[in-house]
Amino acid sequence: MIAHPNVKLVRDSQNKHAKAGNLNNYLCNGTHDYDYFVILNSDELLENRFVEKCLKMFYYNNIGILQCNHISGQNNNSFMRTFASSANVFWPVQNVVRNAEGGWLNKTVSGVSVGQTGGALCIELGHGVMMSRECFEDIGQIPYAVAEDLCTSIEATLKGWNIKFASQIYGNEAFPVNMTALMIRSSKFCSANLEFFRKYSSRIIKSKTISLYQKIDLFCFTLAAPIIAFQYISLVISSIICPALHIPLVTQLFMLLPTLVCYFSQSLVDSIFNLKNGMKFLYLLIYEVEAMLLYGSFYFITIKSTVLALMNRPAKFIVTPKVNEHITFLHAIRNNYQGILFSIFTIIACIAISGSYWVLLSFIPGCFGFLFEMQANHRTSEEQIKADKLQSYNNKALQFGNTETVDWND
Repeated sequence: MIAHPNVKLVRDSQNKHAKAGNLNNYLCNGTHDYDYFVILNSDELLENRFVEKCLKMFYYNNIGILQCNHISGQNNNSFMRTFASSANVFWPVQNVVRNAEGGWLNKTVSGVSVGQTGGALCIELGHGVMMSRECFEDIGQIPYAVAEDLCTSIEATLKGWNIKFASQIYGNEAFPVNMTALMIRSSKFCSANLEFFRKYSSRIIKSKTISLYQKIDLFCFTLAAPIIAFQYISLVISSIICPALHIPLVTQLFMLLPTLVCYFSQSLVDSIFNLKNGMKFLYLLIYEVEAMLLYGSFYFITIKSTVLALMNRPAKFIVTPKVNEHITFLHAIRNNYQGILFSIFTIIACIAISGSYWVLLSFIPGCFGFLFEMQANHRTSEEQIKADKLQSYNNKALQFGNTETVDWND
């Protein structure tokens, strides 16, 4: 590390247990010559004076873990630009609302005023987070799990440590670079959260330090992805299995309700806040359709991940791709052929067995959603400039030790 003499690089020679193993490799075996440490992802940019601002929060508040805010601002292609709003709503809006004291601000970066907050269990989300040494040593280690952030949060909470969300301190990370990267992340979240549920549900339920409302909120948060899988499994049961077994059901019109719930649940919150932020209704409608087609094509991988997790298949920590290669039409089909075949088979089976044409609303995205793979090939001139600028700063930092702040305005 000639370019960075003050940076110590520590490698895990055994390379076990993914992110948790890497963190414990140093934190449990190091010299303990620190009072606080920050957990980052490899592609994260921090705002100026990030550490200083975090330390002030620890000084003035009785906390063991501080989760900072996050925006997806390093987006440099059409796919990232279109769908990054989902992350930019979740972090600065939902986390402020869920935090027991509303962060420390009542206004988000997007300008949406947040009213009453409170009651939910604040958790750390794996990056852009600072933890005190005392809190870590009390926990003993980062739990060896794919959802190591959720597990760490519960271990700290059960030990009596406070976790807070700092709405005014930001990290900046790129949204998944293409559809494949987003799908890998979604699959990982699904299996990891079910692994977390198996390991911690009993301790959470029995806990005296976590309120009933916080327990319900925590389970709803962690089981959101598997619940979507069960929603669509229920559609298959009602439109294929029950008719095949001659089990009488309610009218087909009634079955439109769960179908529409599944259909709109993916991006409803995003749309509400985009509308409040002044997005024109036509653009909002286009975004809704795009989001429904994209996330609707994830049903196969979500169901697959859920079923494998329920069969006790170990969750895997898969690093999402960070660089987009040019994707052709044939590559897009090859990357998504399982989901396409699953959707086509489901539609044919539903129509043949029960005559349920309404199921097209749910499974037809799986037939066409793969087209979003190629959206990542497109960049505006501004996005190309942004990508080139970031690469230039990265090269300077790695090769010459340059610590200059990225200026996006010049």
